[in-house]
Amino acid sequence: GNIAKAQEIQTEANEIISEMIKYTVLPCEKAIMTHLGIDCGPCRRPFLPLSKEGWEATKRIAEKL
Repeated sequence: GNIAKAQEIQTEANEIISEMIKYTVLPCEKAIMTHLGIDCGPCRRPFLPLSKEGWEATKRIAEKL
């Protein structure tokens, strides 16, 4: 029933999703899990490995979680 808190959380989620879309969502998800201590390994083809910029972006996302 707390609309303001729900909107705040949704805004945070939207920011994370927007950042992940820049670098391809699935590789970002796996990288974030790795940053959180759960190594899921890299994505298989056809996904490409994350760029250095993408890896740093996922590190920042993981720090927020």
